[in-house]
Amino acid sequence: MKLTKETAIAINTIATLAVATSVVMAATFILFYYLNSSTGIKDAWSTIASFFGGFTTLTAAYIASKLFNDWRDEQAYLLAKELSLEIWTEFDSLYMELVASTDYYAQALQVNKYFKGSQKQYDIKKIKEEMRSHFYKINDQSLKCLLILEKFEEYTNFKFPRNHHENISSIMDIYDINKYKNHEEFALKEANVFSDYIDLHNQIKLDLKNYIALSKKSIND
Repeated sequence: MKLTKETAIAINTIATLAVATSVVMAATFILFYYLNSSTGIKDAWSTIASFFGGFTTLTAAYIASKLFNDWRDEQAYLLAKELSLEIWTEFDSLYMELVASTDYYAQALQVNKYFKGSQKQYDIKKIKEEMRSHFYKINDQSLKCLLILEKFEEYTNFKFPRNHHENISSIMDIYDINKYKNHEEFALKEANVFSDYIDLHNQIKLDLKNYIALSKKSIND
């Protein structure tokens, strides 16, 4: 654990005081020894020891509190970094699921366009059936993303913009393929939500990078 500047100064101060106490006590011993005053030596040492003892105790308590705070800040930083990696992983997984569904749907539309009017076309029921499996995966992954964002906010007291949560929820809503009656309606909705997700994906990563950078800076300062 790297010591903060204040903690290092406090430790150096108490070490300096210990040396200073030794020097002062040695000087008083020599002085009162030559004056043949054992009572004076005892009184002087008692006074000096009481003063420096009290000051040393306070300084030690301060150092202990600073070390604890430094440890707590470092642990908070490590936890935030770990959760950030989890968030990136979950959002990357959601991105891959969205890409897979988009690729399938684009392929289905191309087939329908090429075989327009023939029996080789995908009908809406077949597309819905295939997209349903994508929807379940996207729905599950979206829930994981929401939960990990909430977990990060709970442990760090950092609040993502509410539109992040709303955009994830909209993905779950858009991909409820059962509510669409034709290809065009779903295609338009999907194109919009996928574009919005790319922006969301990038913004969340930027938010996390900024938060981690600030946390690391506060530890090093």
